[in-house]
Amino acid sequence: MVTPPCVDLSPTNPFGVGIHGEETRKIQEILRILEAMKKEKQFKPIVIFENILSIRSTEAMICLIQAFSALQYDFLAWRTVDLLGAVPHSRNRATLVATRDGI
Repeated sequence: MVTPPCVDLSPTNPFGVGIHGEETRKIQEILRILEAMKKEKQFKPIVIFENILSIRSTEAMICLIQAFSALQYDFLAWRTVDLLGAVPHSRNRATLVATRDGI
């Protein structure tokens, strides 16, 4: 499970620049690691990706879909999950699941 920084995507950040921000660019590092694992035959068949709800913006989702497709993940789904119970207050988050190899 990966949880990249969300500050660039946050609607409360007046300087948030979206999916291409400096903090959010760390998503590219996660994808680079997945690519390296693929080359080393250590590819993970399931990746769970959690972030704030605004990751569902059109631009961010297009970037994620294209990136996971390039890594040969053949299924990508997202759901809104309330983390109440994991944290002491209600907190809706976007959870994306990418799978491959028929999983």
